[in-house]
Amino acid sequence: MDEFELMLEEIRKSTLQTLENSNIKIDLEKLNRFKGIISELVSIRNESEEQLAHLRTLTEKEIVNVQYSKGGETIHRDYYCPSPVLDLIVGALKRGKLFKRKPHFGRYSYEYCFDTNNRLILVRGVNEFTTPDSNFNEEYLLYKSNIITGVEFEHTGDIVAVSRCTFENNNIVKYERNLLKRIRELDL
Repeated sequence: MDEFELMLEEIRKSTLQTLENSNIKIDLEKLNRFKGIISELVSIRNESEEQLAHLRTLTEKEIVNVQYSKGGETIHRDYYCPSPVLDLIVGALKRGKLFKRKPHFGRYSYEYCFDTNNRLILVRGVNEFTTPDSNFNEEYLLYKSNIITGVEFEHTGDIVAVSRCTFENNNIVKYERNLLKRIRELDL
């Protein structure tokens, strides 16, 4: 193990020891519900793993409007983050600003693509490898009744996150997001 891994192992052992010596009780029902949510999101990831080319082809045909924003790289989906309170609860998170017209490449952080129903269907994030035509990080939004599922692909084509928003009467009631970069190492 290198120095960083040793440090992480020491922190893990210290945390476990602190938990064992404390009066903290873990609610197993809540823990099992949490594991269930994570398992569902992992299943979505596994089903979507080889779908990038297919999603890209289907989505490109549906795009009728594109908006651009700058800033907000620390918050999921930037300006169109589905959480109504994430930027208020977590300090130093700010939503970006929308441009009124298309800026020159390199002067924006995100492209938001909408369909004919004005639904957000694709979010393209700029990264250090992005060119005007390729290597964007992409999140495809899939609509099914009152649930919107987002599958985020890195510029390399790897899935890095899955999000799920549940709505009732056009109001968001649940927002779940799981970073899945190293999910194969977890034992669920």
